[in-house]
Amino acid sequence: MRAASLLVLLLAGLATSPVDAATKSGMKMYRYKVDGVLVIRDNVPPEFAKLGYEVIGKNGMVIEVVPPAPSSEELVKRHAAQKAEEDRQARIKVTKDRDSNLMRLYERPEDVERARLRKAEEVNSYIALLEKRLDNFRSKLEPLNAQKAGAEEHQRPLPPGLAEEIAGLEKGIADGEKDIRDRRDELSRITRDYAEQYERVRILQVYPAGTLEEEVDFQKLDAELAKRQTTQPGNGNKPKQ
Repeated sequence: MRAASLLVLLLAGLATSPVDAATKSGMKMYRYKVDGVLVIRDNVPPEFAKLGYEVIGKNGMVIEVVPPAPSSEELVKRHAAQKAEEDRQARIKVTKDRDSNLMRLYERPEDVERARLRKAEEVNSYIALLEKRLDNFRSKLEPLNAQKAGAEEHQRPLPPGLAEEIAGLEKGIADGEKDIRDRRDELSRITRDYAEQYERVRILQVYPAGTLEEEVDFQKLDAELAKRQTTQPGNGNKPKQ
């Protein structure tokens, strides 16, 4: 009878698993694979730790899963993704600052268009003034050139100061023509710059400051702005002009 009891106890001891033993002793155990075979030990050799493992707690349950170390290709991809996100966040910050400045100037797209018209009118008025001055120079230059041509035709000396006066008028005309070209270039820049600001203010009616342009759904934007126009108080169903 006593021998049979001892045999039962011995068999029970042999049936105890490493996890059961660890549970009783309060140790943590580690489960990992070696050549596809699952192994449970009280430590993980470094050469297997990089392949990933599980930590088994006192109750025999998995309390932590350590994933495999990333491969060199994965590390390159992670670095590229991190760099792309850092660049994106930097662009968002710059865009947000620019948007904040823009919204301090303009509340709505219509405000941008009014500013463009005012600026264009200023430049066009200056161009008209320059053209009027050019006409005046040309009207003065024409008889002087005729006088010079007559003197040269009859081989007479030019009247004193005639050449200098002609040269001065010609320079004034050349400078004026360049100034007009510059002002017309400025007018093109104004049109382009205000068009960009107009579109950005449209975006900021729906999207928050700092939103990158490639993240804007323009169909959604147009639909939302059209919806807002048709629901303006006093407008009925007529879009706001």
